[in-house]
Amino acid sequence: MSVDAKQLGAWREHILAAAVGLPAEAARMANGEGRYAREKAAAVCGQKKAVDTGRYRDGFAAADCVTSGRAGNGMYTIRFFNDVEYAVYLEYGFRSHFVPEAYLAGSASGKGGIFVGEKGGYVPGRFVFREACADVAETRFARIGGQLAAYLGRVF
Repeated sequence: MSVDAKQLGAWREHILAAAVGLPAEAARMANGEGRYAREKAAAVCGQKKAVDTGRYRDGFAAADCVTSGRAGNGMYTIRFFNDVEYAVYLEYGFRSHFVPEAYLAGSASGKGGIFVGEKGGYVPGRFVFREACADVAETRFARIGGQLAAYLGRVF
């Protein structure tokens, strides 16, 4: 009695090929999650009409992923941030205040200014960043699962 192990050998080669390419594919998927978070934050910003200009909306960014913990454990960290100087105030809110004209864009005389919010009041936060992060966390398994299935389909 004999056994033909050609198919078993081919299956083994497919598994080894998948294992070799998986770390790079996982990093690509993690970077894609960062891009999705940035796009989602811009969309939420537009839906909420958080700002009149695009500087805050365009300030969302995601750095390339880095592995965390032991090498090869499959954990990735993606920094998602908005480095516009007033982003934290729009996100969490702030007390009303006076802005001198010297700090406003296109000011000529340096006299006068504007009052942001109602006097003695509070301007509530927009929570764009928080909402985008919650949406990414809620839907990431479906996105990554589809990408992983596509990768395995290409390898096998």
